[in-house]
Amino acid sequence: MFKSVQQVLCEVLSVDESKVTADTNMDNLREWDSMNQLRIVIELEKKFAIKFKPNEMATLNSVENIMQSLKLKKVA
Repeated sequence: MFKSVQQVLCEVLSVDESKVTADTNMDNLREWDSMNQLRIVIELEKKFAIKFKPNEMATLNSVENIMQSLKLKKVA
């Protein structure tokens, strides 16, 4: 699942895979701003065929949080 999340982030943020690790978040990757945050959420919803509630979207600010949220939604 990490590879799929990494792929989404790399596409949306136009960065190399080496910049997206398990520790990547909005604070340590300058390309990950509030506008791209929305794009990331949209692309994750498409990729995994899920929907995030508005209150969940705000928590998707790191690779770790995205992975946890996807696990809670039973994404394999």
